Amino acid sequence: MFMNPLKIALIAALPLLAAGPAMASTSARTATVSVIRDYSVKQPATATDHALTDQLQRQGFQDVGLMRDGNQIQVSGTRHGEELTLLYDGMHGRLTHVNGQPALMQQMQQDAQTGRGSPGDDR
Repeated sequence: MFMNPLKIALIAALPLLAAGPAMASTSARTATVSVIRDYSVKQPATATDHALTDQLQRQGFQDVGLMRDGNQIQVSGTRHGEELTLLYDGMHGRLTHVNGQPALMQQMQQDAQTGRGSPGDDR
């Protein structure tokens, strides 16, 4: 279930269909996943649902599903026997959790592993 610490660099995206990718990879295997971090809440729900599931299907994920519960949208799929679960805040159009961990934590782990955010880092 992508249990090794994920390295995710989340890139802010503009509208839903022009959303920029964010990369996640595990250290045990080279597995890269692009995900939508932000999307426009002004898009119809059907367009949002399609974009959020399509992002995984295009990358070879099987059994991709989407479940809405109030203002939360959960998207999940399995690739090479490992499950990925993304949780979005439907009210604000933002990725909040990856495999149960806060998305912000994923960014902090990536920064720590790459040295970004360190003194002298000029991003």
